[in-house]
Amino acid sequence: MARAKRVKEIVCDYLEVEYPTMHPKMSPLEPEIMKMSWQTEKNFVDCGVFAMRHMETYTGKHVSKKEWDSGLSKESPEQDKELVELRYKYLSKILLSDINLAKGEMMELLEKYEKMEPEKKEECKKNAETKINDRLNKKY
Repeated sequence: MARAKRVKEIVCDYLEVEYPTMHPKMSPLEPEIMKMSWQTEKNFVDCGVFAMRHMETYTGKHVSKKEWDSGLSKESPEQDKELVELRYKYLSKILLSDINLAKGEMMELLEKYEKMEPEKKEECKKNAETKINDRLNKKY
């Protein structure tokens, strides 16, 4: 709970400077840590994906955990599949966004990939998966 209170303090400091009329509305509120059915105990790498999904599905209204549907399953192999799909979704949106300075380069790479033989595509996927797993397992 201490972290939640610290985040609230930081947000309130920001509001006080940037949106002074919002500060008095936020400062008396107490943070509430929601228990969500899709919370995980073993997944320590997808916090960014969860954050994106929360921003995508949270309406800003006070809702109970029963009312808020993120579309994610409980921690399971099914949830793992959903997270992979969301990674693809968010990655493609970021890479192909008009504000991405490297969009042209990404489009060229995509066109090259689309022209590859199926075997070569599969090899590229395996190589990418290996690189990703190596990075995730690397100790810093």
